[in-house]
Amino acid sequence: MLRGGIEKIFEEEGVAGQVTGLGSLYNIHFTNVEIVDYRTASTSSREARTLLHIALINKGVFTAKRGMFNLSTVMTRKEVEEFINSLRGCIQLLKPYLPRATK
Repeated sequence: MLRGGIEKIFEEEGVAGQVTGLGSLYNIHFTNVEIVDYRTASTSSREARTLLHIALINKGVFTAKRGMFNLSTVMTRKEVEEFINSLRGCIQLLKPYLPRATK
């Protein structure tokens, strides 16, 4: 649910972004390059990740500055939806400063 919600936001907002991860760990990348290894992950915009980090903090959501976050077993659908809604608001706010999708 979380991964799908994040991917939907990037697609609907026309932002070059991807989410990677395994299990409960996730990482957001701002790039058009498909993330398959360390080199491709390094193409992600640091500036965009920093802006998102600050915007999420202002909404009461803490993530690592590098774009990493995780789910917890105590989180319910409600918390996941709150994160997705906060992320959507941040992406809309920051959209002029984020890389655009090329699709």
